[in-house]
Amino acid sequence: PLTMLVTCPVTALSNVLAKNPELEQGIERMIFMGGAIDVPGNLDPETIPKEIASSGGEWNIFWDPVSTEWIFNNTSFPIILFPLDVTNQAKLAPLMPRLREQSQKFAYSKLAYEGYELTGDEPYYCMWNVVTSCYIPHPEFFGEPVRMNLEVVTEGNEQGDIVRKSSGREVGVILSLKEPEEYYDYVLKQLAQ
Repeated sequence: PLTMLVTCPVTALSNVLAKNPELEQGIERMIFMGGAIDVPGNLDPETIPKEIASSGGEWNIFWDPVSTEWIFNNTSFPIILFPLDVTNQAKLAPLMPRLREQSQKFAYSKLAYEGYELTGDEPYYCMWNVVTSCYIPHPEFFGEPVRMNLEVVTEGNEQGDIVRKSSGREVGVILSLKEPEEYYDYVLKQLAQ
């Protein structure tokens, strides 16, 4: 059985499973970077057209809320959700000085540093996808998943929001990065190649 790591909209996964539902038995769990629970979303009306901005929406779900709703309603594998509540705790800025130093010796560090340098001074940027992927080898870096019943809003100004609802899909939600220094050390070690 596979652990599905999804750091983008779930469109492709929902399309495959809708056509081939028997493939679900090969999925042990899904780790999904998406949503915002108790923090604002990232569809900022200052940076995107106000007509589509949403205070609670997050891009990975907003991009295709119908597919996320389909996964929630039509699958039974466990979902561990990494919303902005936790991914925003993995700021890019604390990594940059150490990564800059390490980039003098290691090619992967240099590549990562040059990519991150484009946004490294922006306090908004976080390591959303990287922190989510680190859960697979190091779940101890994070707080325990909190069980929540969640539903996806698929229409209107709140499209892309996920909301608590007793009739919603039970999901394990990661809300805290409890070992940030160990997390940054691990990322740097992986890039020291």
